Amino acid sequence: MFKNLWHKDKGLVVALGLVGCLILSAIGFYFWGTVPMIEPVGTEIVVHRGDNLESMIQVWFKSYMEGYESFLIPVKQQIKGYEVKSYTTLETGDNPVVQIDFTISPRVKNQDLTLAFEGFEEKGEIHCQWVLWLKESVAQEETYIITRVGRRAPYDAEIYYESGEQEKDEYEQEFIEEIPYTQTMYTYKIDNEKCYVSYDGGQMWVEVPIDLETLVKVSDGHSSYNKLQEGSYLISPNKTAFVFGGAYNAEEKGFSPLKLIYSNDQGQSWQTSVISSEVSGVRVKFISFPTSSVGYVVAAFGRTMSQEAQAIFKTVDGGITWEYFGSTPRTSLLQAAGFITETIGFFTYPVVEGADTNFYRTDNGYIYSEINLPVIEVDGLTPFVQPEIPYFENDELYLMVGQGPDSDYKGGRLMAKFKSNDLGMTWEFVEYVEPPVTEIG
Repeated sequence: MFKNLWHKDKGLVVALGLVGCLILSAIGFYFWGTVPMIEPVGTEIVVHRGDNLESMIQVWFKSYMEGYESFLIPVKQQIKGYEVKSYTTLETGDNPVVQIDFTISPRVKNQDLTLAFEGFEEKGEIHCQWVLWLKESVAQEETYIITRVGRRAPYDAEIYYESGEQEKDEYEQEFIEEIPYTQTMYTYKIDNEKCYVSYDGGQMWVEVPIDLETLVKVSDGHSSYNKLQEGSYLISPNKTAFVFGGAYNAEEKGFSPLKLIYSNDQGQSWQTSVISSEVSGVRVKFISFPTSSVGYVVAAFGRTMSQEAQAIFKTVDGGITWEYFGSTPRTSLLQAAGFITETIGFFTYPVVEGADTNFYRTDNGYIYSEINLPVIEVDGLTPFVQPEIPYFENDELYLMVGQGPDSDYKGGRLMAKFKSNDLGMTWEFVEYVEPPVTEIG
């Protein structure tokens, strides 16, 4: 009998079981499940006659938040209430931007709701800050569409980038903000818009009597107010010199002469001389005094694209008077120049495809010799392509060759050191050198 009863009611039992499972599933989903967050993007906000956009956003936001107060969504996504702290209009016009600061009281504590609203939890409440980007509808008048929802930080970042403030800050950081001086025996620093030199590693400082704007102004590129162009100055116990000028002077409505301010007594007295009034639009300049009386200034000026004019000037009386000495071997952009003796000088240029070399030597300025350095291959690469100006060390002539601007072999810092026994006509490889990290004060 019981067997027959079972067969008779088996369908009912199965049906009741399925219903029970569904009920349990619904209960489980209600307490532990989630549904997709209500998406505000794409919502239309209509501004009625006599109302303004901000007031209608308040109406929309009230309706939006009521969706989370509903008992028809899972408990963990429900809120007991919310409070708007402020509405702030960040931008007006056809593409307005409005910020809403508000707090939420969740029905149950859970991280999912905090993440969904991109807020942070404090004392049981979720603190939120939304920025709404809107645009005016082209299909319907007085209607705005929410195109994006985000936070204030990204909005501020966009304004920062688009307003040019980023470029301004980067410019100030690179060219204006004061930087520490290099801790060497003979050094300089720029402090409070004045240039100082030191002959004892920074213990004592002597002011260079020249206006900083006059000293650093260039015609090509940005004038740097926190550091001097490498090679444009010389600091030693017997000769301290700074090349300046050749740039446009708005007050005089013309180009200022290329000049030299120098001292032969460690800054106790200073003199200024005119190197040339014929060069204008100076990009870079390089100075060298192989002896106390004989000195050279090489100026690159009148740049057009990747070409420029270059001139050499010479003094034989310690910098009092200067004469035009000659031109340089090329018209591509000069990288560095300097004389190591009264007659022998060197010039370096960028690597140019098809050119035999980018390194030149002159003897008395009449003949230029192309210098071809030994090719150094490491790990299948030939990264050492940019020579510097040779220098004497313990009466031996050495040369450092760096990597090109696009090379990052060993971090781009590793250099190749060469030695010459014939005053720079030929060179032999000595060793790899990684310059020490410069100490700053």
